[in-house]
Amino acid sequence: MENKRKYCAPLPESHPDAWDFPFLCADDYDRLPLSEMGPFVSVNAPNGKSLRPNPYFNNIEVIGSYKEYLMSHFYLEYTSYLRRMIEQGSVAVGKSSFQIPQPERICVNTAEVERIDLFRKSANEVYADIIISVELTLYDHLGNQAISDVLSQWYRLRTFSDLSPDNSSFNSLEFIAVYDRSTYPPGRALDDYLVPYTAASLLDSEGTGILALYYPEALESPCRIDGEELAKRMNLHVKYCRLSKDCSIRGQMYFEDRTIEVLDRLGRVCHKKIPANTIIVDISSCIDDDMNLKKEQVNDTLIHECVHAERHRLFYLGQRLYNDEIRCLSCSLPGMQAGEQIDAGYALSRSLDIDEAVIGDTALSMKTPIDWIEWQANRVTPRIRMPASTANLKIEELSAKYLSRYPHMAAEKRISCVISDLAAFFRVSKQSAKFRMIELGYSEAQGVLNFVNGSYVEDHGFAPGALDKKQSFTIGFAEALELFERNQSFRDRIGSGRYQYIDGHYCLAHSKYVYRRNGHLHLTSYAKSHMDECCLVFTIKGNRIEYTYKEGTLQKESAVAGTRAEYDDVQPTVHNLQSEAVRLSEILYSLPAAPNETLKRHMERCGITVDGLVAKSGVSLSTIQRFRNSPTFKTARNNVLAICIGLQLEPVLQKDLLRKCGIMFSNSPEDILCEMMMCTMYRQPLSLFNQRLQEYGFPPLSKCFDELDE
Repeated sequence: MENKRKYCAPLPESHPDAWDFPFLCADDYDRLPLSEMGPFVSVNAPNGKSLRPNPYFNNIEVIGSYKEYLMSHFYLEYTSYLRRMIEQGSVAVGKSSFQIPQPERICVNTAEVERIDLFRKSANEVYADIIISVELTLYDHLGNQAISDVLSQWYRLRTFSDLSPDNSSFNSLEFIAVYDRSTYPPGRALDDYLVPYTAASLLDSEGTGILALYYPEALESPCRIDGEELAKRMNLHVKYCRLSKDCSIRGQMYFEDRTIEVLDRLGRVCHKKIPANTIIVDISSCIDDDMNLKKEQVNDTLIHECVHAERHRLFYLGQRLYNDEIRCLSCSLPGMQAGEQIDAGYALSRSLDIDEAVIGDTALSMKTPIDWIEWQANRVTPRIRMPASTANLKIEELSAKYLSRYPHMAAEKRISCVISDLAAFFRVSKQSAKFRMIELGYSEAQGVLNFVNGSYVEDHGFAPGALDKKQSFTIGFAEALELFERNQSFRDRIGSGRYQYIDGHYCLAHSKYVYRRNGHLHLTSYAKSHMDECCLVFTIKGNRIEYTYKEGTLQKESAVAGTRAEYDDVQPTVHNLQSEAVRLSEILYSLPAAPNETLKRHMERCGITVDGLVAKSGVSLSTIQRFRNSPTFKTARNNVLAICIGLQLEPVLQKDLLRKCGIMFSNSPEDILCEMMMCTMYRQPLSLFNQRLQEYGFPPLSKCFDELDE
């Protein structure tokens, strides 16, 4: 520590523990590791280690713990007060001594704070239950002989604090008593940072609780929730400004007056006075590419901030103890993604695989308080817009309408219509309506409105209960490639060649499920209605986002967003594949040893001419002719791969030809990409294969036919 100073931290002489306090100076703190330089530190005292306030601790740059604040400022006050109460006889011992049933005198040997439990008292007030363990010595006389006995006991010391600015009470004592674990909590439990504990299973009740207070009619019958009206009923102001040039901030909840910088129409910085209890919506972040206002997004932002105002005021007030410059909670766009990562952690923590469960629990424990308040606001917002009870009523009403009018409509089409009507009624996006239906138990909604590889995939259906909430038959090509590289089970399954990657699905390559049109493979109508019978299942999971203080505003500082897929190793069909395996085995054992003779045999079997193979593979006529005529001819690896695609050889036959040509796949990015596509796209045209290679920055396998003439 630079610029060392002799700074002593004794208590005033009037303090009852003044003479017990070790005389610590700056040099003593300098010897501590940086990891211990928090609001209070553990130091070596004559009677062992002891927690003491850190004189060098100031406003921290990360989110502060309210428990640490109490420990650093009132640890000695708590233990000293309890010591006096016990020794004065104002608090019962709670235990009886066989040797000394009625002691003459009680002395407290040690008193240590074991933990602090926090509870919400009101929007601005918090209870703190300080649990203290003490070691007592009881003294008495037996005749002229002095006797003593040592006991241990736990006590509960409850205080309450008004955390609002200019509060009239802070850390005020409510009662002190022997600890009883069955004592009923005085309010809603809070974590170390004054964020309310909310289990995923209780999110619907969170939304219901807010609606019951401010929008009760929404719980009686289906209706639209207006964000401005909700804010008005909560006595919150709403203002629309431009907060950033890059639209990175969607909304801010100001709990106190503040003059802030905003941008005018020309992008110039100007100042605007914001009164307390004001929601600011960055209007520029809610405009689409055609300069149209996205009203659903504005409404979502307003309700999101209303949740912060109702549930997270105590968290904000707790942070002011560490940084009095803070005036608001700020929600950035990447911060809206935090919920997906916490949901993924929950899913892992419930896994039957002990390793996955540990990973999930660890991931959740590493989340910051901002992650949790964003997760709560993100997840409660759609539950306010579409409350469970009335949303279910509307879904059943719409489902009955379409079933009555169009009894022969495909199930996936009917679900798509219900989602569209549900979104229109509640004025939310179709994706929001879809996700809400899935949350309410309508798993069939997972088969519609799926977006992958830059476009929407066709709606599809499956048997009820075939998928969990986080499962899907659809996977992006990039996620599939990453999964292929690290998951041996997935690699083995698609390495059989039985599945083709079609429209974002890995579908069983059978005429019942797949047909060809203009050289491309497509799913049959039957396959799109019975995905559980023919397609592989995946679980989609998310990544982590980090937060800290920045510029007097609590907001996101950096983020790493994205998704990750896991493969659920379940055979999706009862279709008998033994005959296909026998067919391939017979072909394999009938092939000649020489690569050129093997090529001839494949061409004869497939009924393809040299000119036809040139057209389908893009390999030049001279190369194919030399390959056919010479057993020792060596051509480029990519030419052999292109010929395999042109012949549409199954993976086992591809590997045979590649081996005879002395070609093997390595672990390079290009080879991993090629190997995956050779397994699952060999029945697709070469142009699609080359397109994928070029998307990843690799050259095509061969030139197209028109270029060969040049």
